[in-house]
Amino acid sequence: MCKPTFIHFFIIIPQFCFCLIDGRLGKIDLSTVLSATYDSHIIARSNSQFNQVQSSTELDQPDDIILRFSPVANYSNEFSLLNFGASAGVEIAKFMFNDERSYTIPITSMTLDFDDTLSKSKNFSNNAKIRFYANFDVGQEVGSDLIEGDLISYTFFRTGVGVRYNHSPKFGLGSSTNYELREYQSGAINSYNDDLETFPITTSLFYIYSPKLDFSASHTLTKTKTSGSQNTLANYTSHTYSLGANGTLTQKLSGQVSVGFTSLDYDNNQLSNQTSITTATSLNLVHNEKTSSYLSLSRSFSPTASSLVQLRTYLAYNLSHRLNDRMTARLGIFYTHSDISQSSGQSFETSEKGFLAGVSRKINRILSSDFSYRFSKSKRYEDDFNHHILTASLSGRF
Repeated sequence: MCKPTFIHFFIIIPQFCFCLIDGRLGKIDLSTVLSATYDSHIIARSNSQFNQVQSSTELDQPDDIILRFSPVANYSNEFSLLNFGASAGVEIAKFMFNDERSYTIPITSMTLDFDDTLSKSKNFSNNAKIRFYANFDVGQEVGSDLIEGDLISYTFFRTGVGVRYNHSPKFGLGSSTNYELREYQSGAINSYNDDLETFPITTSLFYIYSPKLDFSASHTLTKTKTSGSQNTLANYTSHTYSLGANGTLTQKLSGQVSVGFTSLDYDNNQLSNQTSITTATSLNLVHNEKTSSYLSLSRSFSPTASSLVQLRTYLAYNLSHRLNDRMTARLGIFYTHSDISQSSGQSFETSEKGFLAGVSRKINRILSSDFSYRFSKSKRYEDDFNHHILTASLSGRF
């Protein structure tokens, strides 16, 4: 894991000097999150499984209390049609029981958007209605992985661009891509994972049903490549054909629905190709002025850290209710199932089902607090265990 260096403190210290700036050169502010999390299984394995692998790890306990501090400087500005935003900071994490897993990682992002409001009527030129966006992100992610049964860490580089052109009041077309490179570091158990590149290209045709609702037909070509042998499963090409809707579906229901079909072709010709129905659906329902709910359903192929391929199905439903002007409560249920293919032709499964609950409170104009609890019944191979995650956080934007 990364240890604090002069560069890290060079990033942190100047941010505390920023007061709120909002002028011709743009807006600069500081956001900060301080949190404490109790995780009963930091490597997503049962206690008996942890005892079997403990001798080959640097871990002292299967659970931990993790303190995190994340100061970030944010910059935004508008240049006529162009909206620009950038953020830079760090996340510092302290593991109380397993100090060797403590880390300091960068937080960065940059976005460029010609139409942040998604308006279909904003003109970019005299004879075209167009929307363009771009994003750029470099950083590191650390988290437990149920498939690997490990605490995974990787450095990432992500960039994405997209453009949409409305040919007429009823028809449009667009294209986008989101490239990602992951460079894996040693986990708590596994000392090596192949680096991974993912490169999807999506082309879409739009039917503009109304100013608030689009229907679309899309094709996504995705190429994934690892730093390992060509024979690994994570070297593949996939094609996804889908139909969808995006926008306001009814007066109270909004979001996107996409259903399609994915075919996956391995670079290793000796491996059998895979096909499946896939979806990416997220819907928001406003019940009344205080209560709303959110439904998420997804099913897709994706590579794992150990260069295998999973077909992952995820379903979640969350309900949010505003208790008063300052407090909001939420309750949700979720289910995740992954079918992981192996080069031998065999497969294994992992699954999670559970619930989460939380309450957030706005303390004042700057500060807010949040308290949440997540419980899941997790299964990896034939290993079952209950996973508890309890988090309290304080956040502010100055």
